[in-house]
Amino acid sequence: AGFHLTKNPPSVFIHPSLQQQAYYLPAKNQIVLSPDFAPLPDAGLREYTFYALGMLRPAKLATENSYNPRIQGLESGLGDYFPSSFSGKSGFGKEIFEVIAKQYPGSKVSPRNLDNHRLFTEIDDQTEIHDAGNIWAGAFWQIRSSIGQDATDKLLVAAWEHFAIPISLAELATFPDELVRQDIALYAGAHMQQIRSEFQDRGLKF
Repeated sequence: AGFHLTKNPPSVFIHPSLQQQAYYLPAKNQIVLSPDFAPLPDAGLREYTFYALGMLRPAKLATENSYNPRIQGLESGLGDYFPSSFSGKSGFGKEIFEVIAKQYPGSKVSPRNLDNHRLFTEIDDQTEIHDAGNIWAGAFWQIRSSIGQDATDKLLVAAWEHFAIPISLAELATFPDELVRQDIALYAGAHMQQIRSEFQDRGLKF
């Protein structure tokens, strides 16, 4: 998926008393899963993605990210995208949401399908982080469909490592701008038009 990490990979702990939970503990470098989520690949892979993203820029994550819902939405989108890209399936977390639906019959669980054409104009200060992430992940998935998995994964990793935090509501194009810069650096700008077109079609002006 484009990650080149040099530190020790996280351990995995199945916590017997948890239900429907998955999270990454930076202090222990450990992915914690509840028994019902442990067999579901997307649950563990999403948390591994957060570990990998944190390894790429831990100092900035420790400061700006925890207070910036725009960064959290972006990070959630990456957390949905990379497991989906790895599996080649756009329906992130389908099995996870089925487990939740069985546990809570009648509950409304919003699917996080990446094959969408949602607009960035939907994001405001009240937008739930996972919902904002679905917009980001949808854009990434469409770029992947256009330029391929390998190039998209590498560009997203490079852009995350180098882009200028913070993103404000008025500056959502900060990360796409970095994607274009990394495309110039890595691929001589071969995919610039596809990247720009995808975000512009979703209402994000460069």
